[in-house]
Amino acid sequence: MGARPHLIAEIDPELARAARELARRLRAAERPRELRREGAEMVLRLTEAGLASFYLRPVGSLGLGALANGTVAVGLKSAQAGIGLFVRRLVDGLDDEQLRGVASTIEHLLADLEEG
Repeated sequence: MGARPHLIAEIDPELARAARELARRLRAAERPRELRREGAEMVLRLTEAGLASFYLRPVGSLGLGALANGTVAVGLKSAQAGIGLFVRRLVDGLDDEQLRGVASTIEHLLADLEEG
């Protein structure tokens, strides 16, 4: 299958470093399940960064004013709360091998960002 189009979200370099480090730790751990809470929190931090990149910053750059910016921020916080419940529950149920898959996904997403 050839290259497929994808979106690229700008994230803080420190967040990228922390995500790579967690992926390394998940891959190297004898029992990755012991890192599942950290894994869930990292997925949520990356999701928050992506939402900011795709929604908050673009709306802010349109100059629509404080009301529009506030409405988008409130909507995203509400969405993040729902996503958080789902991600924490999902990651809590993953086994060691599935958590290593999370590490691979994080590495793949970050590699795509570097290539973009």
